[in-house]
Amino acid sequence: MKKLFSEIDSLSALADTMENFLAEQNRKGLIFPAKSF
Repeated sequence: MKKLFSEIDSLSALADTMENFLAEQNRKGLIFPAKSF
């Protein structure tokens, strides 16, 4: 179980990173809103 939880943790951390990156790019106007994904 512990392994599963750690994988879920890293997945959600990765999702957060992607979301932050997209929001940052969107703020700079380099990419369309993340909502389009």
